[in-house]
Amino acid sequence: MPATPAPTHRNVARMMAYALMAECLLIVPILIPLYLSRGLSATDVFLVQAVFTVGVFVFEVPSGYFADVLGRKVSLVLAAAFWIIGFSAYALARSFAGFATAELLLAFGMSLRSGTDAALVYDSLQEAGAEGEFARYQGRVELASRVGTALASVTGGLLGAMLLELPVYLNIGTAALMFAVALTFVEPARTRPPYESPLRGVGRALRRCVDDTDLLLPLLLGGVMMSVGIVGLWAYLLLLQKAGVSSAVTGIIFAVFQLASGLGAQRSLALERALGARRLVLLFPLVGVGLVALSLWPTVPVCAAVMVANAFVWGVSGPLLMTRVNERTSSDLRATVISIGSMSGRLLYAVVAPVVGLLTDRSSLATGFGFLGAVALAGTVSLGALYAWRLASGPTPPAVEPAASA
Repeated sequence: MPATPAPTHRNVARMMAYALMAECLLIVPILIPLYLSRGLSATDVFLVQAVFTVGVFVFEVPSGYFADVLGRKVSLVLAAAFWIIGFSAYALARSFAGFATAELLLAFGMSLRSGTDAALVYDSLQEAGAEGEFARYQGRVELASRVGTALASVTGGLLGAMLLELPVYLNIGTAALMFAVALTFVEPARTRPPYESPLRGVGRALRRCVDDTDLLLPLLLGGVMMSVGIVGLWAYLLLLQKAGVSSAVTGIIFAVFQLASGLGAQRSLALERALGARRLVLLFPLVGVGLVALSLWPTVPVCAAVMVANAFVWGVSGPLLMTRVNERTSSDLRATVISIGSMSGRLLYAVVAPVVGLLTDRSSLATGFGFLGAVALAGTVSLGALYAWRLASGPTPPAVEPAASA
């Protein structure tokens, strides 16, 4: 990497620490037992997570525009602050309403971070003239986040076996560390949006997405991969819980899931160079194939295998698609555009997750996996084929980057 101004260069390393703390989710292995211990049904479990997704959906684009206007650092600091508040609310929750309130607070924090983290990394590299290395460094950031979650999964499962609520209290501390790291970020010099109403600014970003097919397709495809991956994750954990797998073992399995995802992100650039982006995108439907297989054989060994395989493909998709999005977006609306892509995934999640929950309660978890697999195949095959065709025919020139300003 070429020589860079030291403060901005350190943003990338600091983002790795920030991502590690943000994804240090000690509570994940114990969430299903915690929900069930409070009397929630399978439908309630998916509805609580749908509340989170709807919250992120509502806040996603406005918070992305906020990051473009007022700065990446301010947005990331506030994201950490809301995670402290959200985990504190989780510690106090005793009912569906309490968990839903906590998830809304976490959703606001997530929306402030979503898109802003990748935008900060890209802007920092762009200031150094090294934006071509984004996939490499973003892969490292995602690997750091997955390692954090993997370690937290094992630890959270073990701690939860001793005291169910203990991981929740410890996550308040990890959010505080996340806040401390956010204070050290340096805002890179970049173009800021012109003075205009937020609605006009968001509308300008939406038009940019709709008018540029080579930008819209990776945004939508990334949204499908994200939504299916998250719904699938909760379904995997529910299957393990129903099978009587302990929280400690669940934590270990989830750790492997996260490491596989991190490895996929870290190897994304190498795989793209070896296979080509077009062939790599055509591998995405394997996620749907795995989910359909799990609907036919809903056992713990098959679940563990599908979790790891799908996590790897999910990890590969992130840097691959995000590189294309950043290349086609100028820095004045980069966080807003990335948030629009995330919003599409959150919307799909909000529709699909409750259906999976209802099918699980009224039929079986295998039926829920079958439905989710069909959604995954429909989205990845249709959008993947279109995007592969666009890559084969040659994309139009990317967005012109305006002159940077502090």
